[in-house]
Amino acid sequence: CDDGDACTDDDACVSGKCKGGKPSDCDDKNTCTDDVCDQKSGCKHTNNSKNPFTAIHDSGVKNSGDWLFSASSGAAAFSHVGAGYYRLAAGTVGVTYAMTSKKPIDLACTGKPTLYIVDRFAVGPALIQASLDGKTWKTLASHTNSDYVWRRRYWDLSAYAGKKLHVRFFVKVGAADVWWDIRGI
Repeated sequence: CDDGDACTDDDACVSGKCKGGKPSDCDDKNTCTDDVCDQKSGCKHTNNSKNPFTAIHDSGVKNSGDWLFSASSGAAAFSHVGAGYYRLAAGTVGVTYAMTSKKPIDLACTGKPTLYIVDRFAVGPALIQASLDGKTWKTLASHTNSDYVWRRRYWDLSAYAGKKLHVRFFVKVGAADVWWDIRGI
């Protein structure tokens, strides 16, 4: 017999009537989905808040409080200009400056994670880096010249899918006329 409820299993006939059995187990063992049972259609698995879009911006690292601004000596030259807009302005020659994500970005539920930024710069060398432990950094890209036009740039982070990742924007100032504007991370 079938009690008409897709959320019960092992229905049984009791005293001439169909009775629902035990509740269906809809747990797909995937932390990236919310599992529910619809009485008409059965188990459903929908993406949840642990399942960010492919851009790091959508995983929550977008406010000044999410970033650590640092310098090898003196004050940090990176600053939060506003509304997801950051600037490195004329640092001291020979000093390194960094803007690093304070917390790791969870890429556990991303199929093809991608880092994208919109930037313009007069720097060299400037590095966009990634790290699993916040200590050992891998360079995703580097800038060694000037580009005064705002451009959207993308980096494939598929090698980090399913992991937690730190991102860092790193500059060693080699000339006095240095700046790097970054927005839309």
